[in-house]
Amino acid sequence: MLRLLLPHGWPEAALALLLAGCSSAPVPEHVDTAALTLTFTLDGVLPGRDIRLPGGGTVVFRSALPKGMDLLIEIERPLGTCSGCATTMGFTAAGGCAVSQPLPNNGLAARCFHDAGDFGYVARAGDQEWRGTIQVRSGRP
Repeated sequence: MLRLLLPHGWPEAALALLLAGCSSAPVPEHVDTAALTLTFTLDGVLPGRDIRLPGGGTVVFRSALPKGMDLLIEIERPLGTCSGCATTMGFTAAGGCAVSQPLPNNGLAARCFHDAGDFGYVARAGDQEWRGTIQVRSGRP
């Protein structure tokens, strides 16, 4: 029989309640993360079109579309100082927007976000179009 060593004065029932409370703790609906991958499929965008991340976070855009169906991403945010970031890849400046190179099946582009705010994006491939928002909160993780 397995016997737990508890601090002096702790009844085993108290430990059981503590452990039960931890195992049933609710999982937050949105979790801020320093990097997130948006995967575009014919069925939609995974994990979802609207996302949140902390300032300094990076979004990786990935195409899981059929071969021959290149994906193009346009973000309503100029490249500005991020054009030289190591976490920005595959985007060029286009006026007040950042536009990706065409992404083939399994192609990737990445974009960092330093400033807080809501940044809309549109992704297009063939006659498909996906719109979403990247919400960046102030501060680093």
